[in-house]
Amino acid sequence: PIPYTVGGERYVTGRAAYLKSKDLKWETAKTTDIGIELGFFNNDLTLSLDYFVKKNVDLLAQIDLNLSSGQIFEINSSREKPYVNTASVKNTGWEFMMNYRKQLTKDFHIDATFNIATLKNKVLSLGENVQPITSGAMSSYFSDAPSITMPGEAIGSFYGYKIEGFDAEGNFIFADTDKNGVVNANDKVILGSPIPDFTYGLNINMEYKDFDLTVFFQGVQGNDIFNQKKYTYYFDYSNNVVKDALNGWTKTNKNTGIPIMKTQNTSGGNSLPSEFYVEDGSYLRLKNLQLGYSLPKKWLEAIRFDKLRVYAGVQNLFTLTKYSGYDPEVSSNVLFSRGIDISSYPNARTFTFGFNASF
Repeated sequence: PIPYTVGGERYVTGRAAYLKSKDLKWETAKTTDIGIELGFFNNDLTLSLDYFVKKNVDLLAQIDLNLSSGQIFEINSSREKPYVNTASVKNTGWEFMMNYRKQLTKDFHIDATFNIATLKNKVLSLGENVQPITSGAMSSYFSDAPSITMPGEAIGSFYGYKIEGFDAEGNFIFADTDKNGVVNANDKVILGSPIPDFTYGLNINMEYKDFDLTVFFQGVQGNDIFNQKKYTYYFDYSNNVVKDALNGWTKTNKNTGIPIMKTQNTSGGNSLPSEFYVEDGSYLRLKNLQLGYSLPKKWLEAIRFDKLRVYAGVQNLFTLTKYSGYDPEVSSNVLFSRGIDISSYPNARTFTFGFNASF
């Protein structure tokens, strides 16, 4: 409440900090799944194949209100956009899994599982009078957002300017996609999708006599990442920048993909959402590797152990990727802002040593 006095009379007024819908409800999901399971060689080899169609309606989203509400939301304001039930989305794809489990010899056993899944995502509708849903702004210095959700495209598609090269001053030349002679926000286009074409994994467990080995690979293919950290790396001069910023355009260094370094970049211009930030997010990672050894029973009798297994392992041993950021495994838990690398902490490479014992 805000008190004020007019003509000797005291009044109290105020404003809404944020608005909420009184009609919020759970979103609804409708799924159709057709599958087949097969077993061969006494089920040593099993296969499963599924095709699914899933439609979600009344998804919760934070949206801009119409001006008639009297509520204006500012960049970096503590006030929140209201949540409403709005968008409907369709997901289709295939899921395939193959498992092979066999005691190949007296001393050797193997259990291996391979899986792969495809996904195609499409926004069907945003709801009545709802404008395209954008992610948060890239910077407190300007209000452009790196992703957009709108009908006909995947959720959180990356949105910005195509780059045609550099002008005579070393600035990006953004493409005039609507061919009207002026480059502005109307020339922004879909630059990529955070949703992969397919994901896959391979998990292998082997035992040979007293040794055991576990290997787990994980992979993602066909998704893009919006490397928003590049803004800090190259354009936010209130922080340290990366060494590669020295490779920015100059009159003697024109063979580069980095625009000229100048203070105007901090508040837009060359740092606006564009192809500069969008990178291939595909990767293959060895997530887990562990080797164990169970001591023979005759060794354990003297120390009165029933079982003693020692092991050594490593997580995230290596990652094959073209992504230039810290880690291509960018969190995707925000529905409308997927695949945006703001400051995600990389997965640590962890070495473990230990033992399991029973008496």
